[in-house]
Amino acid sequence: MFDADQFWAWWETAFDGCPPIGHQLRERFATRRWIRFHSLPDSKRYATDEAEYAELLHRHDAIATALFGHGAPIVVLEPGCAPVAARWAANRFHASFRRVADDELDDLLLVSVERCAVFAPYDGGIDVIGADLFVCDALGREFRAWRSSHPGGL
Repeated sequence: MFDADQFWAWWETAFDGCPPIGHQLRERFATRRWIRFHSLPDSKRYATDEAEYAELLHRHDAIATALFGHGAPIVVLEPGCAPVAARWAANRFHASFRRVADDELDDLLLVSVERCAVFAPYDGGIDVIGADLFVCDALGREFRAWRSSHPGGL
């Protein structure tokens, strides 16, 4: 059974007391455990047709599957809601990913306690906080084409 108190105690330790807010996690872990991917080609921020939404959802699913593994236990954090235990599966979170992409939902986080990893979608892409830089480097190599050309990775 999922224990929210135990999850929050783990979070405090695993993320150095940083609140579960995507941009704050990026700022705190930028030099140690962070990598960013863009949702659309050419760093386009917002999808304008179904083909672009399909590409965006494909990228989200591919990165989350590489980060968590299919069927892996995760915790879903959404502002104003209690944490929810779930299992990662491609296609399962498409409605939430679209809401984030359309700037209708902020700070959705998918968290793996087992892998000490956070998948933090935002309108324009995905920030990943991995267990360490090795995880981030491996994801960066696998999904190189979806990375930013900006020197800071933004």
